[in-house]
Parts: sequence; structure tokens; C-alpha cells
Amino acid sequence: MMLHYSRIPIWTNKHRLTILRDFRQQAIFYFEGVIYSRDGNRTEMPQCAPARQRLNYLLVEVDSIIDATEVGSTIDWTPPPITGGRIQRIHLILNIFNLDYYHIPRQFIGDTLDRAIGVYERDAPAALRRTFNPFYWLGRGLEGIARLPFIFLGRIGFDQRRLEESWLGKLVKGLIQLATLVGAIGKALKEFGLFDPLIHLLKR
Repeated sequence: MMLHYSRIPIWTNKHRLTILRDFRQQAIFYFEGVIYSRDGNRTEMPQCAPARQRLNYLLVEVDSIIDATEVGSTIDWTPPPITGGRIQRIHLILNIFNLDYYHIPRQFIGDTLDRAIGVYERDAPAALRRTFNPFYWLGRGLEGIARLPFIFLGRIGFDQRRLEESWLGKLVKGLIQLATLVGAIGKALKEFGLFDPLIHLLKR
């Protein structure tokens, strides 16, 4: 599960920007090499092959990177009245090579990528501050510990993502983080000889 854009350090921000820009450039190369006949048939020129291969390689990662920005990367597609059928939710990035079938303008791909790139570019200063914030890393560590039971459940066949995102899963993770934090603070106080004086003070 990819972290939300507002919770990543600067190097992850830069990496995601690099991937998005690479994908956008490859999409331009690809579509520039596609020729349409009068009857609407599409022909890919030989120079499309490297770009198509690269796009296929990046598809899933780019879709996840965009989802982490909360930029809408899906549209509801209604079949033509002459054929009928149910409304479908189309993932633009994952269906980049099938847009013609759905009569979706290719500009939708560029617009989606530009919006996601803008989100990461605007968040870069905040990502830099997070990177040097010790409390950010403390929070990441607590989150990692809290996810361990769910990772185990995922390994043995349960739907890890569904469990983590349920209200009960969030409650369990919160309790694990709280218990871990309290335990760590208690251990630190003992190491510095402050635990017993603090308990004595609280009792008073």
C-alpha cells in the first residue's frame, strides 16, 4: 500500500516525480507514433514499440503514485445507447492503450499526470521539512510496528488492506502505537533513573 503524498520524505517525493515525468514523456512519444485511418483504425509505427514497453513497465506504479495524491484517475464511462450496457469505471492509466475503444480523449492522460505532478511539486518543501523532523520518523516507526499483525494476516491469506482500513483495524493499530509509545517512554525513564521518582510524584 503506497503512502499518501503528504506522509513521504523528500527522496520518495523526488522519486515519484521522476516516475511521473518519465511516464508522461513516454506517453507523448507513444501517441506521436500512432496513426489513425479514415475508418478509425489505429496503426502503431515502429518507433512506438520502445515507448509502449516502457509504459507497460511503469503502468501499475504510476497508477498507485497518482492514487496517493487523491487526484481522480478514473472516469465513469457510459456505453453508447445503440449497444447499451452498464456504466463502467475506467482507470485511465491502466487503460492507456484502450482509450480509443471507450472514445476517451488521450488528453485525459496528460491532464491526470499534470495534476499529480503538481501535487508532488507543491508538497516538496513540506516533504523536506518532514525528512528532518524526528517526530515524523518516530511516527513512521510506530506505524510500522502497528502494521506487523496485519502483514502476518496478509501472509496467511487474509485481505490485509481491507483489514487495515476497517474501523476495527484502525482502532487496533492506534492501540498498538499507543502501547508501544508508552512502553518506550517508560523504558527511557527507567534508563535515566526517572521512572520511580515520576511514579512517586504522581502518587502524591
